[in-house]
Amino acid sequence: GTGTYTCDGKSSIKNPSRKGAYIVVSRLNGVVLYQNWVFNEGAFEFETGGTSDMDVKVYSGSDRAWELQSLTFRSACSSPTIQIEERFGAVKLIGFQYFGADMIECSCIKFEQDSPTPRPTPRPRPRPPTPQPSSSPSPPPTPQPSPRPTPSPSNCPNSICRERAFTMYFVFDALTCNASSNSQESKSSCEDQVSIANASSAFIEFSDKDTGGKTSRRKTQQVRKKNKNDNEIPYFSGSISFGAVVEVDNNGSKFPADMDVTIYKDDTKSEILQYVKFHSSCSQNLFLGDRFGSMKVIGFKYEDGDIEKCF
Repeated sequence: GTGTYTCDGKSSIKNPSRKGAYIVVSRLNGVVLYQNWVFNEGAFEFETGGTSDMDVKVYSGSDRAWELQSLTFRSACSSPTIQIEERFGAVKLIGFQYFGADMIECSCIKFEQDSPTPRPTPRPRPRPPTPQPSSSPSPPPTPQPSPRPTPSPSNCPNSICRERAFTMYFVFDALTCNASSNSQESKSSCEDQVSIANASSAFIEFSDKDTGGKTSRRKTQQVRKKNKNDNEIPYFSGSISFGAVVEVDNNGSKFPADMDVTIYKDDTKSEILQYVKFHSSCSQNLFLGDRFGSMKVIGFKYEDGDIEKCF
């Protein structure tokens, strides 16, 4: 009804690459009832404590720097009443639970822990007809190239980076920028310089200064941090095989806001295959499984020693 519901879209919330949002639910007096990251179509629950009106804010990340939507609605179930499956902007009501009673819910609930829908069983392909014998001599078989191994891991859970990491883990799988899949939007970039497809190895440098793909010539297999005596000392610099895991850290310090990755053909650094830049401070959405060109994020290590990984 009039005066019982408002919705204000601060910024475009429709984005095919957005995996979810950080949601804060509170009373109108500012008392927070719920705050957490919620994936698209994911369910969340909270206790209202009998409050009459509810305030919901939807942010792009846990730092709350970018508000996508702000809405309020009447939650007291007084006139006009609210019903299951009514929608308020980006959120949809899917259940009630009254004091001392069972939950009333609809079949549209989709919790994050639900088992994934099983993949359909592929139909068997028909066998080709048996060739008839020929009087002419058979040509020598054409040698087939050995297939490259599939890098591990192939799948990562949708686990978001919760704070600026001390160590990050990546896997190199020689894919072009078109394979990028992340939700950092304008905060990341990828440039293919020379075809990287089918590369069995590469020389890779991780750094924090945008120098147009021309990082320091200092060669090291150690992870080093930037200091005042060098224009740039890479966090990691070395030859990496296809499918190998790369561990990158900042010598006991948190990473800067941005990370640059320069992928060379070999250790002469005379030919750049790919240049990648992304936001590494976790103020922008960064998930396990996010891909930036040839590099896939597969692990975070935090200041308290806790490690989230998928390898």
